[in-house]
Amino acid sequence: MLAGDNKPAAERVASLLGIDAVIAEVLPEDKNARIAELQQAGKKVAMVGDGVNALLLTRLRLPAQAAPAEASSSEPGPALSGVR
Repeated sequence: MLAGDNKPAAERVASLLGIDAVIAEVLPEDKNARIAELQQAGKKVAMVGDGVNALLLTRLRLPAQAAPAEASSSEPGPALSGVR
């Protein structure tokens, strides 16, 4: 999980979600580079956020179904239907 939140908060959320890897305290302007690093390492990347992060989707090469409108929705769209 990559988050702008402080490390203890990000680790707590990750723990509740069953996520083992946490990269915390990432500034919004640095998220593109961190995501690119993960993708280049062969990792699959999905983005879920509060709507502010959806702005980054327009600058990333994510699948078309991960559109900003879906990312800011409170209901999962087709791209997020398997995420619970």
